[in-house]
Amino acid sequence: MKKGLLILCLSALGATPCLAQVPPPQEDPAVAQARQDKIKGLKLAYILQQLNISKEEESRFVPLYFQYDKEVTSTNHNLALDEITREETILNIRKRYQDQFTAVLGRNRAIYFFRCERDFNQMLIKRLRPAPRMGPLRRGY
Repeated sequence: MKKGLLILCLSALGATPCLAQVPPPQEDPAVAQARQDKIKGLKLAYILQQLNISKEEESRFVPLYFQYDKEVTSTNHNLALDEITREETILNIRKRYQDQFTAVLGRNRAIYFFRCERDFNQMLIKRLRPAPRMGPLRRGY
């Protein structure tokens, strides 16, 4: 009897920390949208700087870029698509827009645009990824 009571108490104490965990707070949608808009603005500024776009080219490039970005973003957020279909759809969007970017920027800078976009995304991921935590150093191993 005492052994069963002891097991019951220990299992109840072991489950208590699970009950104490609080779910992460939900982010305000307006704050999330503001953050996304800021990131998109920084991305556009980075691309314009890297491509060394003139004012005349900028007036033609920016609306085209926003249209391209809207299509890619909507495809990324489409949860009905599996991963391979999503990547294939994005590749088709890039192929379609490459000709349009080439008409505005020229062939070399249109190709470089996609590289700049990838580089910015990689920098963003590195910056947002939490730094690895190092545990205590062990000696003698």
